[in-house]
Amino acid sequence: MDYGARIYQSIHMTGGAIMGSGPSNSVVNRHSQSRDLHNLFVYGASLFPQNIGYNPAGLPAALTHFSAEKMRDYLKIPPCTR
Repeated sequence: MDYGARIYQSIHMTGGAIMGSGPSNSVVNRHSQSRDLHNLFVYGASLFPQNIGYNPAGLPAALTHFSAEKMRDYLKIPPCTR
């Protein structure tokens, strides 16, 4: 059997900061904002609970674009009211 690295190229990319609906099942909210440290926004494939089995480059880019507005809104809030 011939060895091919192509099937293993993205197995390390996912998990670690999973996005979800609540603190019991995720690290970040739907805007990629940490549930514990509100001034921390996480981007990339670490938001996915598992690999989608296809090149995920477009999805993290879309999530980053979607969440950038929420980060911008967060930065407008004075620090004493966060």
